[in-house]
Amino acid sequence: QLAVIDAELMKAEAAELSAALAESLKMEQLRATLELERVKESKVREVQNAAAVAKAAAEQKRLQSTMDSVFSGGAPVALKYELVRSWTNGFNQELDRGAFGIVYKGLAVVAASVEIGVDRERAVNDGRYVAVKVFNTDALADSFVAATAVTDSTESGNKNNSKLSVFQSVAREINILSSFNHPNIIRLVGYSLPTSDQCLADHVGSMKKTCLVYEYAARGGLHKVLGDDTQASELMWFERTKIALGIAKGLSYMHNRDSDRPAYHRDIKAANIALTPDLVPKIIDCGLAKYVPETKGAGMSIHTMTGARFGTIGYMCEKYCKRADMAFDGKCEVFSFGIVLLELFTGHLQGSNRDYNLEDMVDDDDELLVPDARAGPWPVE
Repeated sequence: QLAVIDAELMKAEAAELSAALAESLKMEQLRATLELERVKESKVREVQNAAAVAKAAAEQKRLQSTMDSVFSGGAPVALKYELVRSWTNGFNQELDRGAFGIVYKGLAVVAASVEIGVDRERAVNDGRYVAVKVFNTDALADSFVAATAVTDSTESGNKNNSKLSVFQSVAREINILSSFNHPNIIRLVGYSLPTSDQCLADHVGSMKKTCLVYEYAARGGLHKVLGDDTQASELMWFERTKIALGIAKGLSYMHNRDSDRPAYHRDIKAANIALTPDLVPKIIDCGLAKYVPETKGAGMSIHTMTGARFGTIGYMCEKYCKRADMAFDGKCEVFSFGIVLLELFTGHLQGSNRDYNLEDMVDDDDELLVPDARAGPWPVE
């Protein structure tokens, strides 16, 4: 009996051992399977990461090539808002501020973070500074509503609709500005613009990301240069004459490049003339915010023929301001240019002193209307 019992026990132990071995083998197979899956997943991630790195590198190379082309005179390009924001270091260096937006200084760096130091140095050496104008779309929408009220008394002036109209007009103006190619008109480098669907879905969030990127004119506005004795003293008569000629050439280009539909700036003034380090004048702020609907529902256009009045008091043609039926034309623009010429050659800035008006000084043959002494003696030759 003992022998039978021992045999049964040994049989049971053998069964238990066999089951344990089978379980151990099963666990080992499971661990091997899991390890194999982990290795596979790791390799998939490696492949995906390598593909992502290759894609990013290709995109970086494409963007670098594109920006090389743009800064060599190529057409402006669409840019991601985050990239434009990074160029301005979070919009922290303000250059100018107006009713329709704020202008910030930026540096066009496109390299990946690991190479950003090298690319930043290259951008600095190549002079790839930019001026980024971020639009105040609320003010633009209000302007559109006001302009529409002038041109169409039946228009409801719905502000949400006007914001979409602002988007549509900015998109159209980018196409028009992109076609400008003249040394005396500030060059559009790129732009960040939401889609119309984004505008409909999120007026506030998307439209706040509407901005234009221009070449940077380091000397700043002509009004600031003339308002500073040190800088104004660097503008001798020869330089001032060259500046005047450059502005005239830029305006002539805008007025005559398309004989069927001339383009008008509509707000020529010293503040809208920027100077490069070499004192080359650049006409800036070419009027995205200044233009009003050509026809009902057309949105804003650089080619406007409506009765709404936009511009800066003191620079606007008096006849144009008083006659609602008078369309803006080249003569109105030349009047504004004439005021800028008076500023340039007398050193007096229009509107800087309430006691005199440059236009009145000409009409009255005012004794204060004399050449700016800071420009040195008038060259007789």
